[in-house]
Amino acid sequence: MSSSTHAQRQRACPQLPTIYGYEDACALAEAFAAGRADPRECVERCLKAASGHEGVYITYTEARAAFEAELSFMRHARRMPVSPLDGVPVGWKDLFDVAGTVTTAGAALNRNNPPAFSDGPLPALAARAGLPCLGKLNTTEFAYSSIGANPHFGNPVNPHSKAGAPRIPGGSSSGSAVAVAAGILPLAVGSDTGGSIRIPAAFNGICGFKPTVGHYDRRGMIFLAPSFDTPGTYARSVRDLVVFDHLLRGRPCLNGIPEPGTLSERIFVIDAGMLDDTIIEPAVRGMLEAILHRLEKAGARVSIRRIKAFHDAMDATGQGWISGAETFALLEHIVNDPHKAALMDQRVRKRVELNGALNPALIARTNMARERLDKELRRELGGDVLIVPTVGHGAPLLNDILNSDDLFFKYIRLNVRLTMPGNLLNMPGVSLPSGVDEEYMPLGITLYRPAGCDEEVLKAALAAEEAVVYT
Repeated sequence: MSSSTHAQRQRACPQLPTIYGYEDACALAEAFAAGRADPRECVERCLKAASGHEGVYITYTEARAAFEAELSFMRHARRMPVSPLDGVPVGWKDLFDVAGTVTTAGAALNRNNPPAFSDGPLPALAARAGLPCLGKLNTTEFAYSSIGANPHFGNPVNPHSKAGAPRIPGGSSSGSAVAVAAGILPLAVGSDTGGSIRIPAAFNGICGFKPTVGHYDRRGMIFLAPSFDTPGTYARSVRDLVVFDHLLRGRPCLNGIPEPGTLSERIFVIDAGMLDDTIIEPAVRGMLEAILHRLEKAGARVSIRRIKAFHDAMDATGQGWISGAETFALLEHIVNDPHKAALMDQRVRKRVELNGALNPALIARTNMARERLDKELRRELGGDVLIVPTVGHGAPLLNDILNSDDLFFKYIRLNVRLTMPGNLLNMPGVSLPSGVDEEYMPLGITLYRPAGCDEEVLKAALAAEEAVVYT
């Protein structure tokens, strides 16, 4: 779909600023190929845009970006781009090794660590595809918070906030999501352990792809909980996610974007339990009902029924998020060292310490249930696509949370209530912007398929995007 065609539609959520005058990465790459835009100037504009947003970047790689943009310009001049996104800028959550930069994981403790000798596999694949690397993006400390604040490197602000009333961006991939939503970058990479791709995508009104664990190479990445951690991507359109997905797997879309099929070929399941006002706020329920109507109007078949496996996963994660045991094992040496612990974000420190008291029997029972729940989910869904509100509410006020431990821990729990079941079940999901709450802050829905069905869920999102994102 062309950029001009998109522009004629009314979004179901607030309009995003353009990147160098273009709506998404694919449109930008097409302009580079046609000589209507210059990768070098695009990099300059992206860096300038970043200067107006505090706390988005931790480290800039201006010289590298300028050099890579120059190479892209020369390739396009010879009509020899190396990928469909050649010249499109990208940024990386500061969990991923990028040559010559320190991988901080958002922790002041890591500021003085040696810089990475080389790119990790994912940044290397992006560089090989011709995407200029603009730097490392902010994250909550050790990627361990769904709020998105960081006392060491700054607090990114949700770009949809009203003046004088900043809202949280969501976390932990806060810098990555804000960069895409604010028009700083067309593409960004984050990670997801319990919701850290999908929550910021919903709060910031952009598209986010959380894949099955193992879908992307995880070498050269700092872990929070290895059984659950997965890199994930942010973009302004599903077609961007699809093309970028191919590049990050070393499989360029040589024949263009895969055909998603028609909506009439698909059945979308809206879980009946998600219409319960005790789980979601009224604005989210209204958004979900509007999505149902728009999908049906566009020709899709919609089924409203309870998916027991997903609710059982909700119950299991509600008793205690078992990834916390892995987090404690990785960070125990820090929280048990008084000097190092004093340098941490003290709220993150408290969360890590509490994980040391997780019941081993609970961890064992939940782990043993994962295979059974996966089988039940596949039986219940068949070939259908599950739709769940990404978060049950809009983004809360940032300053209220910064000033209240009670609110911080309240929203830590609420933000992940609907995302953690997807992690327990290892489901690939695409969060789409789908509406707004009473404060005109973005809301999102996530399309899910069972583990390993990553390409299927991306194709479903491609098919549904028109009906979901545009009214």
